[in-house]
Amino acid sequence: MKKHYAQYFREVIEGQKRTIEVLSSAVKEAEKSAGAMREKRTQRTRKQGFFTGRSGQTNSY
Repeated sequence: MKKHYAQYFREVIEGQKRTIEVLSSAVKEAEKSAGAMREKRTQRTRKQGFFTGRSGQTNSY
C-alpha cells in the first residue's frame, strides 16, 4: 500500500514541477511583452515631444 502512495505523490510533485515551469515561462514572456510595449510607448511619446522640456515642441538643430 505504501508504494502506491509514494508513486502517487511522486506523480503529483512532477506535475507541480511542470506547472511551475509552464507558469514561469509564461511570466517571462509576459514581462518581455510588457517591456516591448513600454519601449514602444516611450518612443512614441518622445516623437511627440513630451520629453523635450517644452510643451509640444521638439528641439531641431
